[in-house]
Amino acid sequence: MATMVVRRAHWLTHGNISLRRVHKRLLTTLIVISRNWHNWLRNSI
Repeated sequence: MATMVVRRAHWLTHGNISLRRVHKRLLTTLIVISRNWHNWLRNSI
């Protein structure tokens, strides 16, 4: 439990908003790519 709290504090102090933005952007791009991939597979078959 203590280690988790320490890790969370470390993340809050060092993980800035910009880093979170990058993470969000990566997630959204991955979702879009996966959707496009599924559509492409459907069309190709």
